[in-house]
Amino acid sequence: MVDGKGKRVLFKTARDFLMELRQTYGTDVAEIDRLRSYLNVSLLILDDVGRDRPTEWVLNTYWSIFDTCMSNQVPVIVTTNKIVEAGPNVDCLEYRIGTGAYSRLLSICEHKVIHLDGPDLR
Repeated sequence: MVDGKGKRVLFKTARDFLMELRQTYGTDVAEIDRLRSYLNVSLLILDDVGRDRPTEWVLNTYWSIFDTCMSNQVPVIVTTNKIVEAGPNVDCLEYRIGTGAYSRLLSICEHKVIHLDGPDLR
């Protein structure tokens, strides 16, 4: 997607983002190359972060995503229905994406979290 100023914006559900990276297995495209091409944007928006089971691959991939964004100064917006606080609770975002990714995400967002509460409209 391109905004009105010609800047590239990527909006994906976190699950789609992870699935597309996972599809690089068994192809000539390296996962890191696909990740870099996705993150060559002015803004990354990931929806429903923390939904997937926190396997080692998922935790490492979230770390790579947010580390790359932090290194390249790419702003990130995420949505989640997980609790945005540190802790070992399975409903906490840190548990679902990993401590390193969680730390990088908060750094990118300058620890600015907007909490919205309301009924599920799906």
